[in-house]
Amino acid sequence: MKRLGALILPIAALLSTACGPPDPETLYGDLGCPRCHGTNLEGNRYGPTVKGLSEHWGSPQSMVTYLRDPKPVVENDARLKAQDAEYDLKMQPVTDSSDEDLAVLAAWLLTVE
Repeated sequence: MKRLGALILPIAALLSTACGPPDPETLYGDLGCPRCHGTNLEGNRYGPTVKGLSEHWGSPQSMVTYLRDPKPVVENDARLKAQDAEYDLKMQPVTDSSDEDLAVLAAWLLTVE
């Protein structure tokens, strides 16, 4: 019985850390954000900086809505429409991540200055 406990405890510890919230900086990289927004978050010729987003976004959920389907959000927001016109590449919908992961990413992006 002691051996079983010795095996279960480390496995449980690993599972509890593996199931924790994802690292937002890792998500940023894994989702390909640096290609357009830069590894330093300052943007490049393909996309704008992601610094200072808290000035424009009310909540992480509003950003998740944008990340899921940017086009209608851009069409209804003069600031985003003007910004969108500055770049040849358009923001693409993020379809390969959960809403929970996108909420973690959005919450982090809103803290980046």
